[in-house]
Amino acid sequence: TTQSRHADLQTAGSHPILDRRDFLSKAAYAILGAGGVGSMIAWTRFAVPNVPYGKPFRFALGKSDLFRVGTTTWIGDHDVFVRRDIHGFGVFSSKCTHLGCTIKKTADGFICPCHGARYDDRGGIIHGPTTKPLPWYHIWIESDGVLWIDKQTRVINRTSFPKIVV
Repeated sequence: TTQSRHADLQTAGSHPILDRRDFLSKAAYAILGAGGVGSMIAWTRFAVPNVPYGKPFRFALGKSDLFRVGTTTWIGDHDVFVRRDIHGFGVFSSKCTHLGCTIKKTADGFICPCHGARYDDRGGIIHGPTTKPLPWYHIWIESDGVLWIDKQTRVINRTSFPKIVV
């Protein structure tokens, strides 16, 4: 009678009824499977480095003799302007300090096409909305004549170019 009652319970509904042992067994398999999937995701995430590979901070701009005296050259790949006068070189950002738009060279300096900020020929503010001048960066010339820049090191003096000795 107990067996017939058990058989009646298993077929009574549309779904078979699991006994305790079957339920615990399936639950254990489900937990182990979820743990295995989680471990695989964690190991895959561990294998992929969490490092943003952006543009380098130190890089070569080219041979110094490529930049003629009295010119300002835009290096679009690195978002900088290279100035050269009779005193030497200077390198400053081509990104507006207001919202980061790329500034454009004009006859009397630079202008931001996004919001109209104006800078003089050395990156000083002429007209807002920006409140900061364009940053200048540390540069040097290696013994092979190549001009290098370090965008992590800013130069404070914007009124004269750093003297660079080859």
